[in-house]
Amino acid sequence: METENKGNLMRYLLIVVCSLFAFKLYAQDVPNPIPRPQGPPTQLLLNMQIPCREDGIEFISETVSQYHEQEFASGVATIKPLMKPLLETVDLLMYVSPDKRTYSIFTLQQVGEYEVACVLAAGHSFTPFTGEFRSK
Repeated sequence: METENKGNLMRYLLIVVCSLFAFKLYAQDVPNPIPRPQGPPTQLLLNMQIPCREDGIEFISETVSQYHEQEFASGVATIKPLMKPLLETVDLLMYVSPDKRTYSIFTLQQVGEYEVACVLAAGHSFTPFTGEFRSK
């Protein structure tokens, strides 16, 4: 009986050793992942809210009336919507108050059946640019 137990123990040890050897061979055959190619740096996404309304022209009119601002400049801007993969072009409208030195910058775009206006930026102390924020 003792010889039979020793034989079973030897078989068991042989199976364990063979299994470990086979596992080591298998683990060596696993390919290493290919590193990602270096692309442009990741863009910084700011966690901020932009006020928008679906009655765009009325929203703009109310805001510029409140701050006594008048038309200053307009153009076309490119934006990246949060949940869409591609850039979109929108109208850009800027209003200023020469007396109070306030300004408002709006985007205006069609979203479904709505003409949506968003306040992209607004503020005070509006003056001509002096170049002080340019890099040397």
